Order: sequence, then C-alpha cells, then structure tokens
Amino acid sequence: MLVYLISSQDEKERLNHIKDLEGKLAGLVHVEAIYPNKTPIPLLQAIRNISKSRTGNALTNGQLGCLLSHRKTWRNFLDQNSAEYCLIIESDSYVVDIDQLNYYYTQHARSFDLFYFGAFDGRMKLFKSKTKQIDNYQIGEPYINSLYCTYGYMINKKTAIYLLAATSKFDYPVDYWKRRLKNANLKIGGIVPNLITTNTTFTSTIAAKRSSFIQKLFDRVIDLKNNLITTFN
Repeated sequence: MLVYLISSQDEKERLNHIKDLEGKLAGLVHVEAIYPNKTPIPLLQAIRNISKSRTGNALTNGQLGCLLSHRKTWRNFLDQNSAEYCLIIESDSYVVDIDQLNYYYTQHARSFDLFYFGAFDGRMKLFKSKTKQIDNYQIGEPYINSLYCTYGYMINKKTAIYLLAATSKFDYPVDYWKRRLKNANLKIGGIVPNLITTNTTFTSTIAAKRSSFIQKLFDRVIDLKNNLITTFN
C-alpha cells in the first residue's frame, strides 16, 4: 500500500506520532507540508485576493498551505509508476485499526476512484440505499455535503488528475468536497465507522476555534439534516 504522509519537521509536537505512523504503515512516503509563513509562495497576496473575489473569503495561510500540500502530493503520485492507488494522510491522522485498514483498502476501497477512510470528524454519512454491511463496517456512497477534512482518503490516478484540475483556480479550501466533487464523474465511497480519525490533542494549523456550545449546536443541526437526507433519499 502506497501511503503519502503530509507532515513537517517543524511540527515538533507531532514527531513521536509521526514515528508511530511510520511503524504501522509500510510503504509510507513523506511529503513536506507547505506553510505560507515559512515557504515563499509567488503571488501570495494575489492568490488571496482571487480567492476572496471568487468566494467572498480569502484563503487563510493554513487553508492555502493545506491546498498546496495536497496538490503537491497528487503530483507526486502521478509522477510514480509503482502503484495505481494511494492513501493520503496527514501528520495528525490516527489509524484506528491497521489490520482492518489494510483489509478494507485491499479488498474493497480499490473498487472506487475516491474512498474516504475518515471524514468530518466521524460525521460522514452514507446513503442507506447504497450501503452494504461487511462485518462490523458499512461501505457505500457518501453524501458529499457530509464530507470535510483531508486526513484519510484513497485516490487513483484518474482522481488525482481530476482534483488537480478542480483546484487549479484558487477559490475554496481543499476539503470543500461538496464544491470539488459536484458533478464529478468519479465512483466515490466511504466506510463507517471510520478507520482513520485524528489525534485531537494536537493544535490545529487550519481549523478556527469555536466555543464548545456553538460547535455542538452546529454539529447537531448538520448531523440531523444529513441523517434525514441519507435515510430518505
């Protein structure tokens, strides 16, 4: 299994965790993360202005760095010839069960163009009518509006080419999948419960801080809406 880990040696608090991932995931390849405040980016202010004019909000340093880091990873994947599929994770990704991950990656995920082993902090929803039960897990088509985050997904080369084209214009953050995947000619899948989550003890380099009350209220409203859509659609 070809695995790309987007990380940086500057992420000091995550170095031990990264070593643990190296021990669990054979074939892991490091991709140095891009940080706009540390890596010179040509036309940085112009990119921010463009994103604001297209979406109403300028990309933050964290969002832009994440976008550029994943684009770098997709290009690296296309430049190699040893594998037709790859798993992409980040420095705060947490593998729940490595044996199950290997099994479902090999036996099921590769029948899809794009497969989510984890998304939206465990709140990814699958359409009930397009889901099958395999042992203790469900595999099926996710509702794209319930897809956020980039800490555990598998792609093939068709998807890498598509994503590079879909993100070539600097507009939304890379994990706005509902924008990226709308009308995409890709077979998309996901697994519930998630086999990849995040280590929540680390400080996020992207997510904005919200109060616990607002966070919980937002999550409950979105979950209710997505549950209704995936159950009755």
